[in-house]
Amino acid sequence: MLIGGRPRKQMKEGLAWKPDEAVPITNVTELIVNGVCQVRNHIDHHQKFRGDDEPQKRDLALITDAHQVLELVLKKHPELKEHL
Repeated sequence: MLIGGRPRKQMKEGLAWKPDEAVPITNVTELIVNGVCQVRNHIDHHQKFRGDDEPQKRDLALITDAHQVLELVLKKHPELKEHL
């Protein structure tokens, strides 16, 4: 879910989500910055678990995927644990 349907950003103008269609992630930098960090920002700013069941299922899948990415990063680079 995280790679094929990255989190979108909620814009101030009309609280619309942009881009209209989620663009797939194509490299590791995008996975961390536009995937994991965006999920974290949504949680921190209370933009997850809003709306009907379908968006909430997507939110949970994105959070689960982001957590798995962080676990893999820490497994490969345990020295980063103090920064996460």
